[in-house]
Amino acid sequence: MEKQIKGKVGEDHILKKLEKEGYRLLHRNFFVRGGEIDLVLEKKQRLVFVEVKTRSSDHFGSPFDSITAQKKRHLRRAAELYIQQYHLEERDVEFWAAAVYMDRDGKILKEEFVYDVLA
Repeated sequence: MEKQIKGKVGEDHILKKLEKEGYRLLHRNFFVRGGEIDLVLEKKQRLVFVEVKTRSSDHFGSPFDSITAQKKRHLRRAAELYIQQYHLEERDVEFWAAAVYMDRDGKILKEEFVYDVLA
């Protein structure tokens, strides 16, 4: 499966799961110079910025290992710009990472979350 398609399938899976839990999508693939946020969701007064990593194996390490210090800085900066652009300064903010594992045919095997990815 092509990498971009695999990534979209993983994002779709996480989005559906979180929508079932009452989160509402505000933005998908929010791009700014030097960064991107896969999913921006809200629930009540809480904004959640989600980085989604989709993998078919842990052969090259955990998907969470790819969220380097530099990636965290880019996520934080992109979130700051998003909050300013949409005037959401009064919201509580969380940064999550989600890993989606799928087989080579695109079947979702499992997902995992880290709920404070910038810690």
